Amino acid sequence: MNASEKSELDNFRQAGRNLLGIENYADDTLERADEFVIQMQRGPFDEAGNLLDEDKKIELSWSIGSLLGDHFVRHLGWAWSLVGIGDDKKFGIISANAALALYPSFFVRDCIEDASRDFTALLIFNMVSKGHFSDVREGSCLDLADNVIRIVPR
Repeated sequence: MNASEKSELDNFRQAGRNLLGIENYADDTLERADEFVIQMQRGPFDEAGNLLDEDKKIELSWSIGSLLGDHFVRHLGWAWSLVGIGDDKKFGIISANAALALYPSFFVRDCIEDASRDFTALLIFNMVSKGHFSDVREGSCLDLADNVIRIVPR
C-alpha cells in the first residue's frame, strides 16, 4: 500500500469511528458495524431522513469497511492488499498465506444496496478465528463474503 492509499484509508477509518461512535479501537467494532449495516438495509437514509446518493453510499461503505478490515488485520494478522487478477483487482484484506480474502468496503456496499443480502462480517470473523477454512489452498484468495452464509437466517 502506498502512502496516498494509506492516508486515504486512515481518513475513511476515522470517519467510520465517528459514524459508529468509536473513540479509538473497540472490541465491539464488528457488532457496531453489523447494527449500522442492518439499519442501512432498512432504508439507506442520512440523519435528516434523505435517501443516500451513490457517492454517500460509497463513502459510508469505505468508512465502515476500513474498520472491518482493520479488525481482521489487528486480530488475525491479515494485511491490506490489492487482490485479483489483471484489471480485475480490488482493495481488500488477505490472510497471511493468501488463502482467504475479504473486500470489506465492497461487502458493506453490496449489503447496503441489497437488503436481502446477509451481512456476515461477524460470522466470518468468528469462523476464521476458530480455524474454519484451514483446508483452503494457499494463494487462492477465497472471497469469504461470497462463501459464508447463515444456516438460520436472521
